[in-house]
Amino acid sequence: EVCGEPRLARMLLFCRRMLTAAAALTGIISAHSDASAHTPSGVVQANVRDFGAMGDGQTDDTDAISRAVVAVGSGVVFLPPGRYAVSRAIVLTGYGLTLMGAGAQAPACSTAGSALLSLTTNSTVLDIAGCSACAVRQLWLGHSHASSTLPDSRRCAAAMTARYRPARRGHSGNTAVLGRPIDASEDFQHPTVGTAIVVRHSSFDIMLSNLWISAVWTGIAMTSMANTVTILDTLIIDVYGPYGIYAGADSGSRVDILQISRLTTNNGPTANSSCIWIDIGAGTNTVRLDNVGLIHGGTGVRMSSPSVEPAGVSPGRPLFLIANDLEVDFPSRTAVDLSEGEEAQFSNCYWQGAGNGTVQNGTEIASAVGVGLYVGPRWSSELMVTNTRIFANHASGVELAGGSHAVIGNNVIGMNNVGGFNGSSILVRSGVSDFALHGNHAGAVSGKPPLGALAATRYGIEVEAGNSDRYTIVGNTLFGNQLGGVSDGGRGATKSVIGNVDGTQASATKHAVLFL
Repeated sequence: EVCGEPRLARMLLFCRRMLTAAAALTGIISAHSDASAHTPSGVVQANVRDFGAMGDGQTDDTDAISRAVVAVGSGVVFLPPGRYAVSRAIVLTGYGLTLMGAGAQAPACSTAGSALLSLTTNSTVLDIAGCSACAVRQLWLGHSHASSTLPDSRRCAAAMTARYRPARRGHSGNTAVLGRPIDASEDFQHPTVGTAIVVRHSSFDIMLSNLWISAVWTGIAMTSMANTVTILDTLIIDVYGPYGIYAGADSGSRVDILQISRLTTNNGPTANSSCIWIDIGAGTNTVRLDNVGLIHGGTGVRMSSPSVEPAGVSPGRPLFLIANDLEVDFPSRTAVDLSEGEEAQFSNCYWQGAGNGTVQNGTEIASAVGVGLYVGPRWSSELMVTNTRIFANHASGVELAGGSHAVIGNNVIGMNNVGGFNGSSILVRSGVSDFALHGNHAGAVSGKPPLGALAATRYGIEVEAGNSDRYTIVGNTLFGNQLGGVSDGGRGATKSVIGNVDGTQASATKHAVLFL
């Protein structure tokens, strides 16, 4: 009892009991299966290994994964590290269901990640149908044969190189580092149909995050009354079909709110060089893009619709596109194609190299091909572009062939028409009215003007001869174009073309001013 010995004895007894309990717990954990040891604690209701999934990349795990999904109903279904091959789509339905892997590492490069792979040439592995508050996270999605045909070293190098490779032109606009991923797919049977993830049938509040989608026909499709889909921290590589991501509705339905943030895409030499990375079709309400990089393919972003009905009429033209920090590098056709739609807003973007690989046919080129930003004759309403760099495209930097209430201001539109297709930095087609071009630099960007190298563009701003009216062209710097700064062929009386500088003198043409 001296120096508190009874208290010390009690403390030692407590420590012995804790050690005994820890040893017992260790034994319990050791007795569990290896798959269970990989299960994140506290959130998972089902581990697909416990339902018979093998994860070896060859055994058909469709039924095992489906059993796990049905057993959970609402909760988290976990795919521990492995390559899970399926012969048909896994259907996610109900409320509050999450399909979660251990990470989206390339199967060829790491055994730590989880891959969901099609055993057939149909790319569809996940069908999200009538699911609310559901999520898919931390997975590689693709084809079993694509991830197992080539030697590991080649497949791993290909997958790693596909991530972020710079695709930049020099200031002259004449040299390019294309930054294509090393091809990893020439030895396998390419997909011929299907979409890796389909979101449809009134699915609502869907989160798709930390995904690597590779060697598929189409990456992600949102259709048939799907509403509020978010795509986050995702990579799409090697698309063999028409689209990377598609949003559009069938007759009698709509799709609402697609938000994409931190997405990167790229195509290798055997993939579809004409694919549209993000296609916004009929009946789509609102699409938001933030921190998106789209490399190669055919078109970066397109808004189009065969429907002649206005937005809001099912399905109708697509309605809103709002983009910040959208980079489009070296598409074979157009960086941004606004063929049909209602309203688009762009800020802090970078579009370069459109028409990459295009062969010149005389001095003409097909409509929209090689243009950084194309606005088609059926574009019905508003356009805003600001703080954006539009650079080294093969035809015009911007072509306005339709629309009204376009405001293009504070942009650098430089060194375009590198393909020699009679393009101008900004080209306004005959009859287009109601636009404002303010504070842009449109022309050469190398050297100190007016002594620097000339751009290949005809004019800084060209308004074709016709009945264009109700526009302002004010305060633009237009150095280094081949034929001059402004060519104003609009015959309308209500316009202002003033204060533009082309390297020799300021344009002082003054007309009645209409504020748009």
